[in-house]
Amino acid sequence: MLLKRCLTAVISAICISTVTGVGSGQDLKKAVGKRVSFGPTNINPPVTSIIWKHRSSSDVIKAIEWDIDDGFSIPNPRFKDITTLDEKTGQITITTLALIHSGVYTIDINSREQEERFTLKVEKPVPKPEIEIERSSNPDVVNLRCRYNETIIWKNAAGETLTGSTNLAKRPGEFITVENTGNPENFYTCTLNNDVSEKTSDRVYERDLFKEPVPKPEIEIERSSNPDVVYLRCRYNETIIWKNAAGETLKGFKDHLKGEFIKVEKQGNPENFYTCTLKNDVSEKTSDPVYERDLFKEPVPKPEIEIERSSNPDVVNLRCRYNETIIWKNAAGEKLKGSKNHLLGEFIKVENTGNPENFYTCTLKNDVSEKTSDPVYERDLFKGSNGGLIAGIIILVIILIVAILICVYLLLEPVYNRVNKICPCLQALLDRIGCCTKRRKEYNLASTDNEMGSGSSNQGQKSGEETPALAE
Repeated sequence: MLLKRCLTAVISAICISTVTGVGSGQDLKKAVGKRVSFGPTNINPPVTSIIWKHRSSSDVIKAIEWDIDDGFSIPNPRFKDITTLDEKTGQITITTLALIHSGVYTIDINSREQEERFTLKVEKPVPKPEIEIERSSNPDVVNLRCRYNETIIWKNAAGETLTGSTNLAKRPGEFITVENTGNPENFYTCTLNNDVSEKTSDRVYERDLFKEPVPKPEIEIERSSNPDVVYLRCRYNETIIWKNAAGETLKGFKDHLKGEFIKVEKQGNPENFYTCTLKNDVSEKTSDPVYERDLFKEPVPKPEIEIERSSNPDVVNLRCRYNETIIWKNAAGEKLKGSKNHLLGEFIKVENTGNPENFYTCTLKNDVSEKTSDPVYERDLFKGSNGGLIAGIIILVIILIVAILICVYLLLEPVYNRVNKICPCLQALLDRIGCCTKRRKEYNLASTDNEMGSGSSNQGQKSGEETPALAE
């Protein structure tokens, strides 16, 4: 009976001691690299020695100890240089915590273990999470994933907590499915949480989730004062990737203008080229290559216009036989549209406008120079036309007819007299032609002599009456 009572008392004491130890202790959770302090609720003097012990799953070691004679001692390197003890309060402080400092800590005061227990759990802080975007075949639906084993909390711009899923292809972490709401300012975050820390990802905005495909870029050429140096620019806000003909990625630069540029020097290889690629989360497109042969062209020559005549004397074709950009203009400065055929260059069709001062020019232009031909005048294009010949013949015929009529008038007395009766003013005008008047008088005198030799006396008398007129 006595033995039974003793066993009951021992078991009760052990149970009471155990419950009291757990109940009077502390559970502490700290992050790696942080510091912690803990100690007994009270300490009754006099105190001659204090020992803190660290109990882990594998061993029990002294963390730090103090006695009134020998002072402080830290026997284990696990706590060296990071552990201190306040001998008046019994409080222990550990700085720069590591995972190996997790465990149960007990304190001996005056070589007697106290009932209080201190459980310390040291954990790594969670990292700042990054949200991965997993696109689907539906352009208006994406999956957002957080690849972590910690507690994950999803939220939207309204602060609402969203339920994540974990069964997508058995990948780590959680994901949420997001649909395009049409609100570019809506966003989503992923928060990681454990017992010692909490961190939230950067916001992922809807405007970045549902972007439009990038356009096909065009490279702009910006020339410098050095003819062997040019700058190539891509004026876009997307990710820009520059490459050369060898496939090497080139570093782009930014200035006050939109996009990026690269500096290109002449290598002497006309087949070398450069491209600009635009890329976003939904598409990628590359510009046409810009070749060195087009970046460092030779100056254009001064063009010469060739004249190609047709069967129509009032129509000619003017041709410029060059591969450069060709600009046709007339005397009014108007641009004319050139045409192409199987021959090199361009030609224009020109019709006779009757304006000899009208002219045409051909201008060659490339990226480094511009030159214009000498003008080709219409007077040189149509100077041998049949229209002018016919007009000349008609005028000549008219002149001959008029001349014949005048001669007939002046030489033949009957015609002369009749015309003068009808139009007396002609006599004063045309008698100034002295040679014709003299001829007419000689002709009339000869006619009178013949009539006097064979005619009657009456006729002679008439002739006698006319003689004084001839004398005059």
